[in-house]
Amino acid sequence: MKKISVFFALLFGFNLLLSQVAEKDNSISFFVCNNMMITELLIDGEKYNFLIDTGATTLVSQNVISKKTKHNKSYLDLNNSLKKIDQVEIRNIEIANLKINKKIVGLYDFSKISNTTCCKIDGILGIDILKLNDIKIDFNQNKILILKENHSFNENKTDKISFTEDRQGIPLLNICISDSIESTCTLDTGYSGFISAKFKENTNYDDFYISYIFNAFSVKIDTTYTKFKKIKIDSLESNSIINYRKDFKNLIGYNFIKNFEVSIDWKNKLLYLKQTNKTIESEIKNNNFGFNVNNIDNKIIVSKIFSNSISYNQLLMGDEILNITEFDLKNYEWNHCLINDFLNNPSITILSIVIMRDEKKLNIFLKQ
Repeated sequence: MKKISVFFALLFGFNLLLSQVAEKDNSISFFVCNNMMITELLIDGEKYNFLIDTGATTLVSQNVISKKTKHNKSYLDLNNSLKKIDQVEIRNIEIANLKINKKIVGLYDFSKISNTTCCKIDGILGIDILKLNDIKIDFNQNKILILKENHSFNENKTDKISFTEDRQGIPLLNICISDSIESTCTLDTGYSGFISAKFKENTNYDDFYISYIFNAFSVKIDTTYTKFKKIKIDSLESNSIINYRKDFKNLIGYNFIKNFEVSIDWKNKLLYLKQTNKTIESEIKNNNFGFNVNNIDNKIIVSKIFSNSISYNQLLMGDEILNITEFDLKNYEWNHCLINDFLNNPSITILSIVIMRDEKKLNIFLKQ
């Protein structure tokens, strides 16, 4: 009898271990870099970092594939416009307990995108793979749970929101801003901001207004961040910062979504949002000095300036930074990622900067 009890105890322990392994294999872990969700994929047995993006299809960079891989041209919807790009076949993709064979994906050059180079992203894990199963995104645990068939959704204290899809199957949500502005926004976990929507520039806003100057691929763009106390997404009422840019798509991004536990029912086109943070984060967190830099043609260029910062009216968009606080930037090998990390260091309160502007060297002194 004792032997039988030991046998069943061992069997129970073994089954428990198997269930734990299965549960572990059934979730996708990710880390956050520059407000982007990054996970590790196995492609043909090699590990690569991929951005989890519900607002795009799966893309890979050249370093993921063999130079001998055959390319086929195809049209793909990128940033709301059709573009002709190369497509390649990936033999084996493994993520959690998913194994995908002979997957056709787009080939894309990520080297020109500042955020992706800093986070060393090799590709995008897009909607075409994410839609293979219903999923639950837990931002507190940094995990995406791949839900089993015939599962049930927990609707307790949860907003159930219906969505439509665009031609690529990307979720589209209807939002209403301050009871007057209606817009359709893409659910885009790859967008690092809050909510991006077009509205009239003279629209009344609440409490918070900041102008933000942005340099994307050496092109100057004016961006306005505006805080609204009342945002409605179907049954969900919240507050958020709205990013207004004339040239930008309407997006619901990571900075807003991270405040919820998110479950997606792809078949019935339902989104379940359960607020996990007591208050929705509604402040734009800039660094101590209110500016960021980018690497353009091996030069460190001022690429972002906040209007309410000590840098405003001191630095200008396009200023080339030659030296910061007596450190020659050549020692950084023009790594703008490391320099932005340096600017984010709360212990740094004084900056002495040498810049080049209109072929003249200027000294700029910034103090908190």
